[in-house]
Formats: sequence, C-alpha cells, structure tokens
Amino acid sequence: MQFRTGLRALARRMMVQVFRAPFSVLPKTVRRKLIPVIEEAFGARIHEIVEVATSAGVLKFYGLSPIVRYRIDSFHEKEPETLAWIDEFGSDDVMWDIGANIGLYSLYAARHGIRVVAFEPGAANFSLLTSHIALNEFSSLIDAYCLALSDEDGLGVLEQTSAEPGGAHAQFVMAQAADRNTSKYRQGIIGMTLDGLAGRKDLPFPTHLKIDVDGIEEKIFNGARQTLMDSRLRSIVVELDECDPEGIARVQDLIQSVGFAVEKRVPAEMNVRPAHNRYFNWHCRR
Repeated sequence: MQFRTGLRALARRMMVQVFRAPFSVLPKTVRRKLIPVIEEAFGARIHEIVEVATSAGVLKFYGLSPIVRYRIDSFHEKEPETLAWIDEFGSDDVMWDIGANIGLYSLYAARHGIRVVAFEPGAANFSLLTSHIALNEFSSLIDAYCLALSDEDGLGVLEQTSAEPGGAHAQFVMAQAADRNTSKYRQGIIGMTLDGLAGRKDLPFPTHLKIDVDGIEEKIFNGARQTLMDSRLRSIVVELDECDPEGIARVQDLIQSVGFAVEKRVPAEMNVRPAHNRYFNWHCRR
C-alpha cells in the first residue's frame, strides 16, 4: 500500500513537471489562470520560476501563490522610488532590510553587488526569502535572520493575518503583552533591538535602513537611537500608516532629533492602488 501511495505521488509530481516546462512561453495572464487548475487537478504545486528583468540584471523568483505572483508582477510599478533609492548605493554600502517579506528589495540590492542583512519574522515569508537567495546565488551577499525588531529584547509573538508566503500586516508583540484570542495565525519569535544588533561585531553596520513592518515603526526607532545617531547611517526609507498622525509626529520628531531630514514621502503602492493608499514611504537623509 505504501509503495502504491508513493508511486502515485511520484506520478503526480512528474505530471506537474511536464506541464511546467512550456509555461515560460505562455502569456503571464494565461499562466495565472492555468496554474491553480493544474495544481488542484494533480494535488501538487508547480514551482514556477519567474524572471524579472531589472536595470542591474535578471532576478528569479518562485511564483508559489497569487499574492507572491502579485508582488513579483508589480516589482517595477509598486515602489519605483525605493528601487531608485537602491540604485544610488555604492559598492561599500550595507542595507538592512527590516521586514524583508519574500526579499524583493534585498535581492535587487544584491544584484547591484550591495551587502544586505535581511530580517523577516514570518516563517512562510522567511522560507521563501531564503529560497530566493539560493535561487539567485546571493548567499555571499545576503544574510537573512528570522527575527523581529522592537524596542526591547525578548520572546514574543507574531500575530499574522495569513500563514501563506507573501502575506503582510503581521504584528509583533512581546509575549507578556500578547492576547491569545486576537489571531488565528500565531507564531513564536524572538524580538531584538536594532541597537543591540548593530552593535554586534559579527554583523556589518548599516549605511541604509529599509523598514516595512506594518505598525511598530515607533518601537523599532525607540530601540535604534544609538544607531540613528551614528554618522555611518546615511539614509532611511520607512513605510508609515498615515491614519495614525500622532504616531507619525513622534516618529518624525525622533528622526529629526538625530540629524535626519525628511526628503520626500511617496505612496507605498505608487502605481498600483494610488487612490486607496494610506501607506507612504518616507525617504530620510542625514
């Protein structure tokens, strides 16, 4: 019985590979419609490799789900200002990508030859992030850590809206403050301060920070005061929810108090959903 079950599973995987081969020649919209149908029919996922041409070279991604494919397909349209910011980096720069998700911007920086330290607390996103690092052969340029940034060190909980790769809007809460009834998708995770990490000799100090953490930006900045005052840190891009004007004001005051000026603020989904966008990327320079 076990032999027959294993044989059927092998046959399903082989059929998926047969269907996968010609996908690269099909239009993107056709692939999107066909893949879920084939996956459901054969009970196996098609790990479609999607290539994105950039000014620095080609990047490769695994198109595992609709949300992941959306992130890949909107690579150039969603945050063009962030891509332009990375384009300005020099060969000696180091970017810390806090809230790296599946690694779009970490990979883009690495394609430029930039050293990257990526932090992503969500297990599903972290798994795909590390797969993308290996797929693009960037292991020598990107160090990825499955942990959260906050205003103190300790054990915590990641409250997630989804356990699927590519998901966002997760909230990190210290264990003692966590409410067990707030989320179906809970994940234990370690939280650390940016100052504690930046002070380590086994990590390269950041010259640029990218922060996209969906709600705890103020806590991260409160745990990063020494790093923010260090002149080696030259620029910050942080996504902020402008439905919280009081929190925005506190973050802006903190940033300006340590020598940074807000250069510009642009929609975080500039050319995707501009009419409904409440999230803005704040570009700050010393």
